[in-house]
Amino acid sequence: MSRWRGMHTWAVVALLIGNAALAAAQQDKDHHLGPLPLLTDVIRWDPIREVWVDMKTKGVVDVVANSKTNPQPGAVAATATTYTQQGETKPQKPSDHSLFPMVLPDKQWFESCGRNLSDVLTLKSTGCDIFKDVINCQQLAQMGYLPPGVQSYSPGGHLTGGFSLPNGCSSGNLGVEYNGHKMVFNSPQIPILAVIAKELPFSKVYYYGSGVTQGRLLNIHMYKAEFCYAPPAISPLYVSKTAQFSTGMQPGTAAWNFFKTVALAPRFSNNIAALFRGDSADATWVLSVTKTGTDTTYQGAVAGQITITNPQAEPVTVYNIADYVQGGPQATVTCGTPIPFTIQPCSSTVCSYIAYWPVQPAAGTYTNLADVQYSVGASGVVGNQVGTAAFQVANVQEAVGLMNTAAGAIPSGQAVVQDGMVPQQYYFSGTAQQSYVTSLTCPDTAIINNEAVLTASTGQQIRQSSTVQKLCFELQVRVAQTASPYVGAWTWDVVKQASTSSVTLKPSETAWDRYVRQQVDLAAASGQDPAAAMQMINGGQNASLVAAAMPGTTTAEVTYTVTFTRRAPGAVVAGTPAFQTTGMVFITNSSPLNAALQGVQVTISNPFGGMPFTTPATCDLLTVPAGQTLQCRYVATPSFNPVGAQITATAIYLNNRNGVPSGATTAFVSAPVIVAGGTGSSSGRKLQAATAGPQEALDD
Repeated sequence: MSRWRGMHTWAVVALLIGNAALAAAQQDKDHHLGPLPLLTDVIRWDPIREVWVDMKTKGVVDVVANSKTNPQPGAVAATATTYTQQGETKPQKPSDHSLFPMVLPDKQWFESCGRNLSDVLTLKSTGCDIFKDVINCQQLAQMGYLPPGVQSYSPGGHLTGGFSLPNGCSSGNLGVEYNGHKMVFNSPQIPILAVIAKELPFSKVYYYGSGVTQGRLLNIHMYKAEFCYAPPAISPLYVSKTAQFSTGMQPGTAAWNFFKTVALAPRFSNNIAALFRGDSADATWVLSVTKTGTDTTYQGAVAGQITITNPQAEPVTVYNIADYVQGGPQATVTCGTPIPFTIQPCSSTVCSYIAYWPVQPAAGTYTNLADVQYSVGASGVVGNQVGTAAFQVANVQEAVGLMNTAAGAIPSGQAVVQDGMVPQQYYFSGTAQQSYVTSLTCPDTAIINNEAVLTASTGQQIRQSSTVQKLCFELQVRVAQTASPYVGAWTWDVVKQASTSSVTLKPSETAWDRYVRQQVDLAAASGQDPAAAMQMINGGQNASLVAAAMPGTTTAEVTYTVTFTRRAPGAVVAGTPAFQTTGMVFITNSSPLNAALQGVQVTISNPFGGMPFTTPATCDLLTVPAGQTLQCRYVATPSFNPVGAQITATAIYLNNRNGVPSGATTAFVSAPVIVAGGTGSSSGRKLQAATAGPQEALDD
């Protein structure tokens, strides 16, 4: 009895201390609600989350007024007023147990949450709390401190050793070491959200945010610890499956027919294209294929297994399995045990299935789907889980092999047409047409016969050919000189001038020079010293001979300038060309087509190496009727003498494609003709060049 009384007295003292501390904490929060005389046994201020908490429901509340939110103990509550708790509205519960849920906050511990700046593991704590009650992880979840569905584990023994944290069908390792005032924990696989240190009659809670794998609690005395961790992220049920496709064959009765035709543009008839050089005609070749009967048919099937796994800690009942190919047939499912059946916790069941197509499905990727409907244990939770498996359906030829024929391997049910006119092959799976176009061009006349061969996968083979003809024509052009060319007569004026009228020249040798030379030669001939002879000569100079050694030069340069002036004939001065030649151009069209011309022109080569002379010819019309000859006249007035030059005529033809002007042209050129000698002139005119040296003649 005395022991109980002592404990009761201790509890009352603790209550008074707790009330005083809470009152102090309330004063610190007056800026939230102002002075509000709340009863400390029902509503308290949470300094960690900074919210008010109803300690009976452990929920977050919005305090409106003391009289509504917290009636006096023992008072009858009025009509149930409400307050907000975590977004929900619940009726108020009157409190008539003023000493039951009470908090004894430890201000110093709240300020540090047991952290030590020099100990990294203690700093992992993100928050803390103290409860008078001995609480658990689930209660913290109800109050909103931890996520719903949180799991808990309390190590046995002396809170030291290696433990296993259950987590669905698996578990994680938990290592704990506690020496009476300090605890270290390590949970490498499963993050810890909170640790509750229980020391009667209190509970100290260490929060770790989204979870940690290790931590340290300092200055803590407890008889029991509870570790809170998140529930496993598992599906209520797992469904996996396999899928394998296979093919079967049913022979068919298919037969083929084949025709080949060719057609020219409407401008042409009887598959004959008459063309000039440069023209073109389109030939359209048509391959017509018909097919009767039935093809070889193929049946497809997909089969596999469905594995259903229960990851829950309680039995799961499967009461329906729907298996089918998306966009395809339903499957028949066999599980060994009739549906419904039960799968025990952390166990699996394997079922088999098969689905048939009446015909071979198109090639591609398909998905097989199993939809399993189930209920979980006594909770009655009902749901469905889907498992899928993808599989490939190959082309028929890939599934059953290509049909080997004379044309090579051909897909089953198809035919191939090989045409020598085109490089590619054409494949047909039924009645259809394929066309292509070739262009016929000149200059070569030809008959074009083309064969195509159809080969079916059944081995049937058909040959067909068609013919088109092209006739190529040229315009014949001839040029003729109708009169001798006119070459005008030119006259010349020649003027010669000297650079000086007279020059004075010294003789090449004086009498004195001859005397000295003779005396030296005589002395040398007689064996005398030439130098002594020269001294004797200089000592007895003949005055008359010395005077003859006059100064001056023996040569002088005189420049003669000759100017030639050509005078044009009087006709040129009057406006008539100095040179002129005339003639006719004859254009003959031997084809059945009218030939439209852009124009006719005459070209005279320049025998003096300059640019040729070109002039248009004059025609009555620019169309050469079929089978006729067009005559055109030309008058050429080159700036040079055309006598002896070559003259050609060119008819510029407007090309057609399929009988319609294409914008291109082709030149039909005559054979060259030499311009004969002209009248009224000489063709050998020369121009004398002015020069200070020898004179040379230059051609004009």
